[in-house]
Amino acid sequence: VRRVERPAEDADAASRFQTHSRGCRKCAVSCSSGEPGSGSRRYDQAHSGGIDSRIDSVRPPDCNPFPTNSPFSRFTSARDVYPEILDGGRISEYLNALNVYFRTTPYTPWFASYEPLLNGMRASFYDGADGTVLHTDLCSPLATDPTWSRLTDRSRSELIPAGRALWHELVRVLAPDVIIASVARAHLANVNFRKLSGWRVIHTVQRTNPFTVEAINLEIVPGKAGTLVFGQAAQLPFGTVSSSDRLRIGATIGRLLDGR
Repeated sequence: VRRVERPAEDADAASRFQTHSRGCRKCAVSCSSGEPGSGSRRYDQAHSGGIDSRIDSVRPPDCNPFPTNSPFSRFTSARDVYPEILDGGRISEYLNALNVYFRTTPYTPWFASYEPLLNGMRASFYDGADGTVLHTDLCSPLATDPTWSRLTDRSRSELIPAGRALWHELVRVLAPDVIIASVARAHLANVNFRKLSGWRVIHTVQRTNPFTVEAINLEIVPGKAGTLVFGQAAQLPFGTVSSSDRLRIGATIGRLLDGR
C-alpha cells in the first residue's frame, strides 16, 4: 500500500529499489466489488508482499481461496489459529499468513490481470517493486463459503452494509494515495469518501469503442487526499484492454501521482 523508505543497504535484496532512501509514499489499493480484502490494522509493508484475506471472487467463478483438499494451502501459517483467533488470540500468526500470501500460492490468474497496470506505475503485488499493493473487496472483506457469486441475493444484501463499512475503515487506516477500481460502474456508489473534485478522463485507449480511465480526488481522512481511478471490468479487471495498454494506463497513473 505504500512506498516505504528503504536504506541503501537494502538494495541488494530488492534490486528494483533505488539505492538511496525513498520518501514514504502510500502507493495503491486495488479494489473489486463482490470479489477480493484484508483486515483493518496497520501493516508493515516493508516486509510484506501483500495482504489478502479474501481471494474468492465473482470473476472468475472458479477462484478457490480454500481448496477442499488443502483448505489452508494459500494461508499455511494460519492452519492452527482457529478457534482462538475468534476470541482475539494468535493474531500475529494470522497477520503473518496474510502478509506472505503473495509469496506462497496466490491465485495468479486473477492478480496477473492487474500486474501490467501496476508495473506501469512501478508497483506490484509481489516483492521487488517501488510500491506494494493491497487487493481489497468493496462489498465484503470477509471470505464466504460458497463464494460470493454463489450466494443468494438475500445473503449478499445482508453482508454488504457491514462489509462496506469495514472496507471504508480499512482504507482510512491505510490512507493510500491511489485506489484502482476495476468494477461495474454501479459499485462506485458504494465508495462514500468526500469528493474533492469531479470525475475526469485521464487516459483513453483508442479503438472502435474507446476505453476510458477516469479519476476523482477523495478525502480519505481529514487532511489526506487520495485518488480513485476507475476502469470498467470485464471477466477480469481491465479485461477488455491488452497488457501493453494496461502498462500505459499504469504509466499515466504514475505520472498523475508524481504530479506530472
